[in-house]
Amino acid sequence: MSDVFLPKIPLGTVVAERHCILWDSEGRQREVIIKLGAPIQPESASGLFRCPVQILGLGVDHIVYDPAGEDAFVAPCYALDLVGQVLEEASKSLNLHSRYKTSETRSPAWVWQYIDHPNQPT
Repeated sequence: MSDVFLPKIPLGTVVAERHCILWDSEGRQREVIIKLGAPIQPESASGLFRCPVQILGLGVDHIVYDPAGEDAFVAPCYALDLVGQVLEEASKSLNLHSRYKTSETRSPAWVWQYIDHPNQPT
């Protein structure tokens, strides 16, 4: 996909939400909420679908990420990959960790690595 400037879109209808707990070096909990919006195809010449996603609790609450994809199936895949990248980067920079993080390798791995509780269904 080429680097095309696309105007930002709102989160819109939330179709999925994930809550997870991360801990800082002093043992304090931080709740992180990931909200996945419904993929949309804005009226534009690009023809790309967009899938908005918001991550609350890591200091980026004001950002609605909106990766673009070729269709309504690919755009959410890109959004889920982006969430994993943001979680990993923010966890490192804020020195946060998941007590239940596993060595799971299924893609996107963060879905199984960042959970609220070890017995929470995913």
